[in-house]
Amino acid sequence: MGTVAWIVAGVALGVVTPFLVVQFQRRRDLVRAGPVAPVARREAARPGNPFAAVSIRPCADHPCKAVLAMAGTRYLAVRAPALPVAGCGRGSCGCRFVRHADRRTSGDRRDMFARFGGLVPNAGKERRKREDRRRS
Repeated sequence: MGTVAWIVAGVALGVVTPFLVVQFQRRRDLVRAGPVAPVARREAARPGNPFAAVSIRPCADHPCKAVLAMAGTRYLAVRAPALPVAGCGRGSCGCRFVRHADRRTSGDRRDMFARFGGLVPNAGKERRKREDRRRS
C-alpha cells in the first residue's frame, strides 16, 4: 500500500472513530436508563434553539375570550401554556401554535453608535486635510 493510501485510511479512521464512540455511548446510556416514561420523553424533546418561540393562533370559528387575550403574544417554546388554555369553554379546541425562530419580534435593537458614547462618527465637517502631506 502506498503512502497516500495510508494517509487517507488514517484520516478516515480519525474522523469516523469519535462519531462511533459517541453513538455507542448514547446506546449504552439508553439501555442503562431503562424504559422512558412519557413525561420524561416530553421533557427530553426540547428545541435545539433556546430562544425558539411560539404564539397561539386562535381557531377560525368563534375562538374563546381566553385565547383572544393571548393572541399575538410570543412565549418561549418550553414555557408556552398548554392547549386548551385555562378558561376555554369549548369542548374541542381548534387553536394551534405558530412557531417562531426567536421570541423577539423586531430586528436588531442594539444601538450602532453606543460604543462611541452617543457621538456619531463623521457627522460633522470633514476634518482631514485634502493636500498630500508627502509631496511637500
